[in-house]
Amino acid sequence: MQQVTGREAQAWESNDIEGALYCLHTEKKFLDEHIMKWIPLFCDKVIRAAELTFYREIAELTKSFLEIEIYEVNKTISCVNVK
Repeated sequence: MQQVTGREAQAWESNDIEGALYCLHTEKKFLDEHIMKWIPLFCDKVIRAAELTFYREIAELTKSFLEIEIYEVNKTISCVNVK
């Protein structure tokens, strides 16, 4: 993901909309087909089982971050496709 987001940033900087959109679709696919299939479930297990608040909060933060990330990727794809 780091490599793809780095390439996306370079594409935006060089005004390569097509390249940025390609990267966004790659990010979305990785999130949908890999990350979202197991990390939220893992976070739920950590939230239920953690004895320390720190780990519960990190798991909640991770879930929230992923929700925001997916929302932002989808929103950006939609906005770029409209233009």
